[in-house]
Amino acid sequence: MKNLFLLLFVFLTSSAILFAQDTYFTETFDDTSSVIPKSSPGPTTPTKYKLERSGEWTFLGVYLGGSTNGCGTITTTSRTLRMPKISTVQGAGITPPCYAISPKLSGVGKVSFKEGRGGASRIISVYKSTDDGATWTLVGKTDQGTTKCVEISYTVNDSKANRIKFANESDAGDVDLEDVVITKSTGVSVENIETIPTQYILEQNYPNPFNPETNIKFSIPKDGLTKLAVYDLLGNEIATIVNKYLSAGNYSFSFNAKDFPSGIYLYQLNINGLMFTKKMMLVK
Repeated sequence: MKNLFLLLFVFLTSSAILFAQDTYFTETFDDTSSVIPKSSPGPTTPTKYKLERSGEWTFLGVYLGGSTNGCGTITTTSRTLRMPKISTVQGAGITPPCYAISPKLSGVGKVSFKEGRGGASRIISVYKSTDDGATWTLVGKTDQGTTKCVEISYTVNDSKANRIKFANESDAGDVDLEDVVITKSTGVSVENIETIPTQYILEQNYPNPFNPETNIKFSIPKDGLTKLAVYDLLGNEIATIVNKYLSAGNYSFSFNAKDFPSGIYLYQLNINGLMFTKKMMLVK
């Protein structure tokens, strides 16, 4: 038994497997058989369209743009999702702004996309919702002068986000939305409490036992590459909560285990050559 624990300890300290975020979909809107309208104006009221790659979107005032503007990621005659400017939408009898709302999701890690026209007037606003679209919070807004077909990405890292909205809230010009990629959340939210500690501390998670979410706090007195990961009792790394350079301070991370079975898990903090490990119990 003693050798078993020693083996587990060695495995945990040497493990370097990263937990990659899964991708919900990559949506290019370039399917010529798509149900999306192919000419202006788009739907004058919020309308649902089921797309083959990604699922059911909700559109207002948007339609498929011409192949001359597309980034051509999938085909050389790529179409884009044309999002008209405010005056165009108003002229079509649509209350602005026009928008595209993603299918329902279960936590969002990152949102990336490309703008298929380029130029100083191409502005896209990105929002997230945690209540199925009842309210929206701004995630990011492209700067004027967007370069055509260059990937733009925003980190969301919200385990409760269930919809993403893209909107053209400007009257500067139409925009073409393409190559939308939305990744799943790792179930992590972060709060950095600005008090510099004097020693390394990994606290017991709270609540414990938990279902399905728990908070893990730790303190680091020096800057450094910091990794906080979760393992099962066989030593398999099942989630990486954080793996990046952090400044000295106190940190609180939320870990969501909704996809894992009940049982005892280990969480481990590695920083500046030091390692701290504690147990936690998931009870469903």
